[in-house]
Amino acid sequence: MIAEKSPVRITFGSCGDTDYYMNLIGWGNTVNAAVNMFSYCSIDERTDGKIVIKSMETGDEIAFDALEDMNFDVRELNLTKVIIKHYGNTGIEVKTWTDAPLESGLGGSAAHAIAVIKAFNKFNDIIMPPTQVARLAYHLERNVCGVAGGYQDQWASAIGGLNYMKFANRRVETKRLNLSQADLKSLEDKLLLVYIKRETKGKDIHKEQKEKKSEVIDVLIDRRGNVEKIRASLEEGRFEDFGRLMHKDWILKKNLATSISNARVEDVYSAAMDAGALGGRFLGAGGGGCAVFFSKNQEKIMDAIAPFGAKRINFSFVG
Repeated sequence: MIAEKSPVRITFGSCGDTDYYMNLIGWGNTVNAAVNMFSYCSIDERTDGKIVIKSMETGDEIAFDALEDMNFDVRELNLTKVIIKHYGNTGIEVKTWTDAPLESGLGGSAAHAIAVIKAFNKFNDIIMPPTQVARLAYHLERNVCGVAGGYQDQWASAIGGLNYMKFANRRVETKRLNLSQADLKSLEDKLLLVYIKRETKGKDIHKEQKEKKSEVIDVLIDRRGNVEKIRASLEEGRFEDFGRLMHKDWILKKNLATSISNARVEDVYSAAMDAGALGGRFLGAGGGGCAVFFSKNQEKIMDAIAPFGAKRINFSFVG
């Protein structure tokens, strides 16, 4: 049996990692960190030549006698099927599962793709650098499967760590932020990650953002400058400034599409801020899912937001 895993990520500030935003403003950026929730993939050989796919998180299972019989009727398995077709292996059983909640905004589908690609590379004795794994995952998810989204998720999952990323001309430049282990632990201890059920699908939010892209150029430019400040605040150890800059990113992000926020999201965010959070943001496309808050008193915030259905997720940085 071959097995691999790949982490999801938390984003602290982001601007323009999609092609439609890059085409509009030239380049975008983000600061994100891989965390210890993983997507997993295992591959077992079979003697009957069949291709069997099992998703442990959704319960979906499907089998094909040959690659040419593979169809794409079950959306939840399509990304796995596309990767299998890319590699061309038969006589295998592929299982996938994840630590992260579905529709969490943590980049779970990209982490899934990275884990499956890494497993197939190991199964086929292929050596592939992390950035090439990220590029292949992006191509198969975005271009072949047609799943809307940007670049940061694949690169964050493939390379791990706390990084600044710049996006331009369909290229991704990454720089590891140089924080000491003590500073990383201090930052980690002040971040509260929570989950609420998402009310709007990420693909619908991306659709609205794409339709409104020409209306938000000034917002995008403001977000891009704010990401640069987030990067500087982390590198200089100004963590309280970092918390306030996350808040600014969230305020700006909500101007990109009406479906990024909703009444429940606003209730959770307002309650967290009233309870003493310096800042925070909902992750991924928005509409619910995971949110991260910066605070020295996390228990007080949890007491304030638990009535809205928020669940705490313990995490640590990885990579």
